[in-house]
Amino acid sequence: MPEHNELSRREWLASATALAVYGGFSRQVAAVEPGRIKPKSVAAVVTVWRKRSHADVLIGKILEGWNQDGGAGPALTLASLYVEQVGADDMSRELSQKFNFPIFNSIEKAVTVGGDRIPVDGVISVGEHGEYPWSDKEQHLYPRRRFFKEIADTFEKFGRVVPVFNDKHLGPQWEDAKWMYDRAQELKIPFMAGSSLAVTYRHPSISVPPESDIEAAVGIGYSGLDIYGAHALDCYQCFVERRRGAETGVKSVQCLQGESLWQTLDADPVRKSLFEAAQWWQALRLMRPAGGPKRWHRRWG
Repeated sequence: MPEHNELSRREWLASATALAVYGGFSRQVAAVEPGRIKPKSVAAVVTVWRKRSHADVLIGKILEGWNQDGGAGPALTLASLYVEQVGADDMSRELSQKFNFPIFNSIEKAVTVGGDRIPVDGVISVGEHGEYPWSDKEQHLYPRRRFFKEIADTFEKFGRVVPVFNDKHLGPQWEDAKWMYDRAQELKIPFMAGSSLAVTYRHPSISVPPESDIEAAVGIGYSGLDIYGAHALDCYQCFVERRRGAETGVKSVQCLQGESLWQTLDADPVRKSLFEAAQWWQALRLMRPAGGPKRWHRRWG
C-alpha cells in the first residue's frame, strides 16, 4: 500500500468504494427495550424486496432488529406489505410466512390492511431498485410519485391521514417533488423523505454536539449523483446541522465535475486543505492491515 503522499487525489477517488459513504459506521440508535414503548404499526410499499435492497435494509430492521440478527430494533411492527415486482430473488414471500404479515396486490389494500379503514400508524414507501426506465440524464425513474399518490388517495378515500416516510429524494424531476409536497400539504400528511444514512452505523462512533461552532466541513461520497448523491448530502447535513443555530437549512448547492472541481480546490487553500484531510482519513479507512479482521464486509443497502 503506498504511503499517503504517494496517493494522488485522482487515484484515491478512482479507487474509493462504498465505504466512502457507508464505511463501517458504528450504530448510534438506541435499542428499544421490550415493554418500554408500545410499537407502532406500519404498512410498507416497496418496488422489490431482495437481499441488500432498500426494502431489506429498512423494513428488514423492523422484522429482525437493527443488526438484522434477531436483536432489538425499532418500536415498529409490519402490518402489511405491497411489492410491485417479484423476481426469482424475492424475499418477501418467505418473510411473510416467517413473520406472519400479509402481502397485498395493491397499495390501497396494503394501507388498509385489506379492510375498509386505515388501521396502521404510518406508511413507509421505498421506491428503489427494480426494473424501471432511465432518463437521458441517467436517472432511474422509480415510481415514488405514483406510490405517494396512491397512498395519499387512500388517505383521502377513507378519511384518515397517517405519517409517511419516503426513502431517498422525492423524484427525478422537480415537478414530481413539488407535486408530492403540495399533495402532502393539501391533506396535511406528516411527510418525511431522505436517506437512511443519517441514522446508520458510524465508525468511529462520533456525534457532533449541538450548538457547535463549525467553520467548515467536507463530506465524501461516491458513485453517481442520482444513486448516492442523496445519501452523501443527507449524511453530511445530519452532522453540519448540529451547528450553532440548529437546523437552518441549505442556502445553495453547487455541483462541480471533472477538472472544475480541482481548479476550485486549487484556488482556495483553506478548502483544499480541509478536503485533503478528509481524503487522507478516508484512504486510511479503506486500508485493512494484512491479516487483520475483515471488518469491512457488512450488509449495506
